[in-house]
Amino acid sequence: MGQILGCPCDADEAPVVETQNACFFDKCKSDGVILDSNVVSGEGVCFVNTSLQQDKCYYEIVIDKLPSESSAFVIGLARLEELNEFPDWKKSWGFVSDTSTESFKEGDVIACVFDQSIGRPTLSLKLNNIPLPPTTQVKGMSGTFYPCVKVTHGCALKGNFALNEDHFTFPPPSSFPCLIPSRSLV
Repeated sequence: MGQILGCPCDADEAPVVETQNACFFDKCKSDGVILDSNVVSGEGVCFVNTSLQQDKCYYEIVIDKLPSESSAFVIGLARLEELNEFPDWKKSWGFVSDTSTESFKEGDVIACVFDQSIGRPTLSLKLNNIPLPPTTQVKGMSGTFYPCVKVTHGCALKGNFALNEDHFTFPPPSSFPCLIPSRSLV
């Protein structure tokens, strides 16, 4: 995969959020990743610039390019520390497209619904507003997780981290706000 360039996992602090909304973070990606206008392509992993600090949130990942049958992606959550390979199933979790029975195409929207308001944190996924099987759901994470994606073989994914629910392709579930970047109070 290559190293994570300038990634906060090599530093003492989390990414510095300089934008009003969440976005893929150019300083926290694999060396083979190309990031352009919030579209991740190339080969490797790219993190979003904020951790999941909210009780509930919603964001979307859109399949921008899926040029061949070997093109694949992973959408998930990872801790920054000790991340050598995503997903590694110890420090991260991810939905792996090429092990799924679902068929994917360009323009598909994968909604990510995070909830830690009651009990242990849960991430559920929807494909074009239809829930993916419960086996794609992750429960019981602990620690600080960042949304992240992995792309291979020409796949490109675009993040939709809108601040207004009207800017999502599908409406978020009731009482699920957008992913809001955490900010330092200092």
